[in-house]
Amino acid sequence: MAKGLFVVALAIATAMAMGGIASAGERVRVGDGGDVIHPHITHASVGERIIFKNVDAPDVHTVTAYQGNWSLNVRLQPGDTTRYAFFQPGVYKFRCRIHSTLDHGVCSGMCATIKVG
Repeated sequence: MAKGLFVVALAIATAMAMGGIASAGERVRVGDGGDVIHPHITHASVGERIIFKNVDAPDVHTVTAYQGNWSLNVRLQPGDTTRYAFFQPGVYKFRCRIHSTLDHGVCSGMCATIKVG
């Protein structure tokens, strides 16, 4: 049984390396190439859990909700992840508090959007 699980895990890892399966840990990459969030707009299904990962060494980033019906404010060290499940359709905006500015609801800098539904 363990050998079969190893083969499945190896097949998944190989497909991920070849680009065939997206890595769940990198659904939203925070700090992708510097002060960037990638993708800038993420589409998700209702009930889907999004994983945010800080891929920027050595910078610390945050995932901070600023628009939409959600509350998230997490500080991510390099390599850290956090998850959030979206149960209502809508538009959810977030930013890195360290590398963005927010003025009257308009975000500049490290900002992104998740569209659910």
